[in-house]
Amino acid sequence: MKRLEVLELFELAETYSNALPKLAGDKGKVFDVYFALVGLETSFKQFTREQVAFPLTRDSAIEAVRAIESVLLENFFQDASREKFKENLDLSGEMSLWMLYSVRAKLEQFRHVLAVECRKSETYFIEKVVGFDLPTLLHSADENIHHTIRPCVPVAALTEIREAGRCLALENYTASGFHTLRGLEVVIAAYYKTVSGKEKEFRSWHDYVGALEELAEEKDGVKPKYPSSKVAAMIDRMRELDRNPLMHPSDTLDEMGADNLFKLGIVTITELAKDLRDMAGQTELKLITNTAEAV
Repeated sequence: MKRLEVLELFELAETYSNALPKLAGDKGKVFDVYFALVGLETSFKQFTREQVAFPLTRDSAIEAVRAIESVLLENFFQDASREKFKENLDLSGEMSLWMLYSVRAKLEQFRHVLAVECRKSETYFIEKVVGFDLPTLLHSADENIHHTIRPCVPVAALTEIREAGRCLALENYTASGFHTLRGLEVVIAAYYKTVSGKEKEFRSWHDYVGALEELAEEKDGVKPKYPSSKVAAMIDRMRELDRNPLMHPSDTLDEMGADNLFKLGIVTITELAKDLRDMAGQTELKLITNTAEAV
């Protein structure tokens, strides 16, 4: 997904509209013509580099740049280096504008091609999602996980959360739910491995919950601090009310459902990551990332 730079299009249109009167008619001031051409050349070159959403217009812009460069070289500069003006050039004088016919033709062609592509372009406005900063949701939704525990969350899980946020912003609600749950499952696996010291894959979240509850049972009169009963309960709640229904082919999420699931996913990941941080014996934390990535 590429961002459409609307402001740059506006600035190009402004340069275009300001330049046209200076290039029209039979005669014009040399100073005005020169700076109008240079301004157009600069703006069109920027358009060809950055506005990839308009491939046909980009080709037209390249043709316009070539026409402008040709006129500048022939009428203003001594050679192709464009380091010195022609010796007899009087910037304060007037010049005949007949040689600008090709430039005006290319500019008009550019305007028509851009108009056609704009009409056919699939351009959308993304509405604000309640409770979220839109740019963050689109590009870095993992920042919703507090920075003090983010290093404890596996990289793969952070990637899934970023995808979940992007899908939520773009109204792909069911996809957002899937990515949220995938990210949470990665953290659950890392959590189990850290608590048990074993690397084991389970077929379902139910099995993860059962394994964590077994590890939390009192042994020889001592109840372990980890895994916490709170974490197991939160995972089980997500499993029963969110994950299992969403796995059914006929179940989909609307905006409210995806929004709630994303927030619950962040909350649950936060609880797991806090335990991972504490188990690592850190307050400002650094660890677990390497261990979790291997899961």
